Amino acid sequence: VQWIKINTSPVCFGARNNSYGVFKIPSAGRVISFKLVHLFGYVVCGKRSGKSKWGCKFRYPPKLAVFVTDRLQRPILPPDNTVFRRFNGAHNQCANGIYYGLPGFNEDSRELRFNNFSSPMTVTEGQEFQIWYGEDLKDCTEDDNDGQSCVDIYGLYV
Repeated sequence: VQWIKINTSPVCFGARNNSYGVFKIPSAGRVISFKLVHLFGYVVCGKRSGKSKWGCKFRYPPKLAVFVTDRLQRPILPPDNTVFRRFNGAHNQCANGIYYGLPGFNEDSRELRFNNFSSPMTVTEGQEFQIWYGEDLKDCTEDDNDGQSCVDIYGLYV
């Protein structure tokens, strides 16, 4: 079992206007998790929010908002059971499930290491994955978002 760096240049994702980052698997195998290591940049979730690497500077948790998806924008990580329903009320219904918590990590951690898949995921050479900011992925309350965060991506191969 070892972490293998997947990208050869920084992968950047923004906080609005479908500005997701793309990475492709360099070699086939079985992966049980991904981790993202922050290189530079920031994202902002609103005019009153400060800069962060992975989410939003809310006064209260959860604050993480970065997702790994397949090429069809279907979230793979974090798993559905870790995503919180943060907002209530009709005006924010689209925001349900955008923010989550991950033990040991916060919106300014140097890296974001996701929990392992329940079973290894088979990946193929050249297979595309995407990194999205949650509000951008769901086209929800993104009009006041800003910034771009750039990362290295590692896969935990078994």
